[in-house]
Amino acid sequence: MAVWFFGLTYLLAYVAECDPSGRLSGLANSAILIGQGLGPMAAALIVGNGNFHAVGWLSSLIYLICIAITLYVIGGRKNGNKTVALSKQSTI
Repeated sequence: MAVWFFGLTYLLAYVAECDPSGRLSGLANSAILIGQGLGPMAAALIVGNGNFHAVGWLSSLIYLICIAITLYVIGGRKNGNKTVALSKQSTI
């Protein structure tokens, strides 16, 4: 649970920093929603056969796939051009 509360918050903040348009943050939240819905169903199908080790391998595989997707998206930003959306402030 500590990873969920602290690690996920950090990753979502990092994703928001990397993509000012917000599309990547939306994709991350969608992945969380789908994972929370499909993960227990997939685990129940695997555990139904009495194979508890397969659930751990399935979780590890899903985790590695998510890390690979994240690295692929972040890897495209190696050019050093970091655009940050700043609001214009007016001075009175």
